[in-house]
Amino acid sequence: MLCAAKALEPPDSLGRGKDGEIKMKIVDHSEREIEIEKNLRAFQSKLPALLKSDNGRFALLRDEEIVGVFDTMRDAKFVGDRFLEDGRYSIQEITDIPVDLGFFST
Repeated sequence: MLCAAKALEPPDSLGRGKDGEIKMKIVDHSEREIEIEKNLRAFQSKLPALLKSDNGRFALLRDEEIVGVFDTMRDAKFVGDRFLEDGRYSIQEITDIPVDLGFFST
């Protein structure tokens, strides 16, 4: 079961505000985590067919649908960042070996 969570993130890459003091802002990641969980379940149901045609490639998913299949994770992430700007997507490697990468976000 996934529960809603809020994470603290720095306002810039150094975690410091303009005055040099460390400042944090609250970011709600629960929507993204829920999307990832839904996409994973959808991916797992489609995996047997994907293994036959796209083994070793990377699936880009959004709203429980496969948006595209790419040769590299980098290509899938590029397309996700470029066309799914709100960040509600996930990437899964098409393989029969279970790999848990956790929640990956930028």
